[in-house]
Amino acid sequence: MTDEPSTPPPTALPTRTDVVVLGAGPAGLFAAIEAAGSPGHPSVLVLERRPFAGGQVPVAGGGRCNVTNAGSHEAILAGFGRNGRWLRTALGRFDNNAVIAWFEQRGVPMKEEEHGKMFPLSDNGADVQNALIREAQLSGAKIELRTRIEEIVVVDGAVRGVVAAGQRIECGALVLAGGGGGPKPTPTSGVGLARALGHELIPPAPALAPIKLAGAPVAALSGVALMARLSAGPVGFPARKPPVSKIGELLFTHFGLSGPVVLDLSHPIARVAAEGPCEIALDLLPAVQDARAEIDRMAQAEGPRSPRNSLWPSLPRRIVELHLQIAGVPAERRSAELRATERDALVRLVKDWRFREFEVTWAGAMVTGGGVSLAEVDPKTMESKRIRGLFFAGEVLDLQGDCGGYNLQASFSTGALAGTMAAAHVASSAQNK
Repeated sequence: MTDEPSTPPPTALPTRTDVVVLGAGPAGLFAAIEAAGSPGHPSVLVLERRPFAGGQVPVAGGGRCNVTNAGSHEAILAGFGRNGRWLRTALGRFDNNAVIAWFEQRGVPMKEEEHGKMFPLSDNGADVQNALIREAQLSGAKIELRTRIEEIVVVDGAVRGVVAAGQRIECGALVLAGGGGGPKPTPTSGVGLARALGHELIPPAPALAPIKLAGAPVAALSGVALMARLSAGPVGFPARKPPVSKIGELLFTHFGLSGPVVLDLSHPIARVAAEGPCEIALDLLPAVQDARAEIDRMAQAEGPRSPRNSLWPSLPRRIVELHLQIAGVPAERRSAELRATERDALVRLVKDWRFREFEVTWAGAMVTGGGVSLAEVDPKTMESKRIRGLFFAGEVLDLQGDCGGYNLQASFSTGALAGTMAAAHVASSAQNK
């Protein structure tokens, strides 16, 4: 493997430890805590390339850190789509109620907000970060910052050590929890190291990301939010490949689209767009079945009034005004005078407003989609099916959930299970010697 420059660690690295954890984000810290607290208290070394521990926790959720979701197990699993069932064992062992209790027992009380989102009562993500770091330190795990794993040493199909900062460290188990690696994972990222060992990777794609529309066609609506249906698929939405679709809160921005429904669908939309020409459709009145009949009734009842004041009363005025402008309706036109072609155009805009030139942006992505294929990881242990003693946790896995605390819950659940099983692997290996 090609070595990348790394800043020398502040202290000497040990030559041996029982468990090595790559990554001091939420998944890695939980793995370290659970491993170090396992029977026999194995030694645990956490290696983090960045100069701080805690990952993106202090900035998640706008700095408030949406720790988990108060929904049922089934609701949380559903938040991960078809991959949700893979998470069942990890969630069952360390679920949302356990996460809430864990933080509250460590001085971080929680509160529930809309849609079951759980935040620290302080609205300060740094409290969550500090609790994780403090508990990892109390567990006895050693955290080394500014240190990269450059190579994983595998002998006879099992992990035997790692090379970090040019030094070999013998170990009995390794937990890769180094995040998703972004659009171009490096050889020393978690997914890069997994690839070097022959694991199948699902290509990276932005997730929980906004959508940039070419030409800023909705800039006049910046700040407007409403419930809408977002759909996306190959141009024309062919029957052979139905579009992905969901109703949720949509937020117009100066550059395009955001809000929960956009964030939730951003990853599947990015996947569809990578396959070929794709388009997005907005239904701004998802509860209205026959919009043409509605506009005809409005024109008859509000005939003398301007459409600006009478059309779609449930929609924000700025949307109506922009649609009238796009449809080319003159300012002086009265509702009763709307022509059939104008009415059809307005119906299309409100029920099927389409955009073909867009980008699911990496710049605003909260999560990296893709990662190590779930088919190569045992969901009951988080252990690799290729390499004994190699475990995975968190965003390094091809497991992306909706916004609302689902992804951090997955990090905590997979991290806790990976750490526990890594420690058990070390203990079992010692007994068999």
